[in-house]
Amino acid sequence: MMICSAHFCFAQNQQTLTGKVTDKQGNALPGITIKLKNTKKITQSNDAGEFKISAAQNDVLIFSGIGYKEKEIKINDGEKLVISLESVSATLQEV
Repeated sequence: MMICSAHFCFAQNQQTLTGKVTDKQGNALPGITIKLKNTKKITQSNDAGEFKISAAQNDVLIFSGIGYKEKEIKINDGEKLVISLESVSATLQEV
């Protein structure tokens, strides 16, 4: 009974978060991976840079994509997220 009660309370704290991922200039970033830290829950931003994921307050989301620095964000209650990622410039050496 105690386990069910704890599970029920945890489920009540879950919320569907929505947000948008952009670059530093405000352009939408499609295909960015959004992962709930320490879980297997993953989603991706759509063509408009928008995403939805179920999480609880104080969970941490990890945003990553090819060519962009990974970013971790702690969730606050009822917050609509607008995440700006910084690009990574890589220089290749001549062979």
